[in-house]
Amino acid sequence: MPRSFTETLADLAGGEILNDLTEQLAQVVKAVEETGKVGALTLTIKIGTNGEGAMQVQADIKTKEPQPVRGTTILFHNSDGSLTRNNPKQGAFDFKPKVARAE
Repeated sequence: MPRSFTETLADLAGGEILNDLTEQLAQVVKAVEETGKVGALTLTIKIGTNGEGAMQVQADIKTKEPQPVRGTTILFHNSDGSLTRNNPKQGAFDFKPKVARAE
């Protein structure tokens, strides 16, 4: 019977791959919990030969953490291409607080 996948995985990069998978899985799970969206963790293992009877094994981990939805901000542009909260085609209002009089 072949050696188990998890035993082989524990040997990759001296155990670093297994540790990294554990940490990155936890990060994806937290992001999924916070956003309610789907995340992903992908492990790619490349296997080649070194030409001398040994195998070269390289592991790569990629994660896709869901991002929170951010609100939209309405801004206006002026003639030089800058963005501003104030509409340059509309005059500004000069609001002053009304002071209550003591009776």
